[in-house]
Amino acid sequence: MTTKEIVLEGGPPWGFRMHGDGAAGTPFRISRVNPGSLSAECGLREGELVLRIGGVPAATLSTAQAHQLMREAGGRMELTVAARYVLTPGGWDGKL
Repeated sequence: MTTKEIVLEGGPPWGFRMHGDGAAGTPFRISRVNPGSLSAECGLREGELVLRIGGVPAATLSTAQAHQLMREAGGRMELTVAARYVLTPGGWDGKL
């Protein structure tokens, strides 16, 4: 699996949307990156899987918890993302 670290500095708006609910077994995916935004400039791409938000495994987070972490990030948010993933019988593991 190829992952990359995205570090967004400067505070919101971060310039992306994501959908999913790790706690319910639905991986978080980047659904929109605004052109010209900080996220776009840092290399975040639509369709990428969010593995960690601020070091916290996204697979353990509900949608509300993930959004709370992003609100609490202040002026710096770190994401670990992967371009592709595999669903396994036990859930998603981020491996290709």
